[in-house]
Amino acid sequence: MAYNGYTPYRGERRRRRILLLVIFATLIGLFSLAVRSRSEQRDVLEYVSVARETLVEHREIAAQVSTLLVDIDGLERQVVLDKVQSLYERALAADAKLAAVPIAPEVAVLSGYVTVATSSWTTAVGALDEAFLASVDDAQDVLVGERLLAAAFEELKVGDRAYANVAQRLIPISDEYSVNEFPLFTYINPEQINTYDAKLTAIRLRQFRQLAEYRDVKLSVTLDPLPVAEQNGVAVIPFGETFSASVVVSNNGNLIENNIVVTLTITEIAGEFVLPVSQTIDQLLPDVSSTVVFNDLPLLAGQLYELVIEAPVANDNDPASNEWRLFFRRNAGE
Repeated sequence: MAYNGYTPYRGERRRRRILLLVIFATLIGLFSLAVRSRSEQRDVLEYVSVARETLVEHREIAAQVSTLLVDIDGLERQVVLDKVQSLYERALAADAKLAAVPIAPEVAVLSGYVTVATSSWTTAVGALDEAFLASVDDAQDVLVGERLLAAAFEELKVGDRAYANVAQRLIPISDEYSVNEFPLFTYINPEQINTYDAKLTAIRLRQFRQLAEYRDVKLSVTLDPLPVAEQNGVAVIPFGETFSASVVVSNNGNLIENNIVVTLTITEIAGEFVLPVSQTIDQLLPDVSSTVVFNDLPLLAGQLYELVIEAPVANDNDPASNEWRLFFRRNAGE
């Protein structure tokens, strides 16, 4: 008598299928866990690397802020403002780069302290220019600058206190991932504590005349053709096909001047002819000059004229230098 091979019960076949599914799901889970673990490890290493770069940048900014506060009495107003703006932009760029990095759970707490530190430092650096200007320019309330300086210095201290916790939070991450330590520094230098005293700093700033607001725009004019003689005290411009005026506008102050309108007006003394023409200089930096040229100005031979060139600037310390004028006669043609 022949017997067929052993046929498993239906329930046993079902259990085998379930076991295979469990094994497959377990393998998938282990694979996913390994992939996620490697991904999180990359995120941790990337965050720590970029955070270190950001903090190294802040360490350099901190040193330059300290130098600026110590040496500020030898600097011009615009140099100080430009320096603060440059440091602020560097801090913003460093913070933005770090903010773009994904934060793995392992570095969440560390990231919190780093973010508080860097954002506080950056806020303080960005507030220094206004604090400096208020200390120098606000004659109505000398305490305004002092209060702004105190607020900025307090922000630096907040950042320093937050950063003091970073090294401790980095230890377990360093042990697990073998990462390098972050740079050790503070914005408030303990050895120069008076440098960050708001009252003393405000007093120092008020003593520096080169930091006080000073506006002074001057004009220098060259005519073509040039006057060749005088008749009864009146300049004589030789007859020619054209007449032009070249105006050099110089900013001898310590502020950036914007939208300087240079106006040339020719008035015929014995007649009704008046010609006003204008050009605008969009921006003029301190210790910089710009030239505007008025070409093909109409003049009649034998007539007496007044030429006035103006470039008014509000609160100019020497308003007389904003204006240039000349009485002249256009020589008759031959």
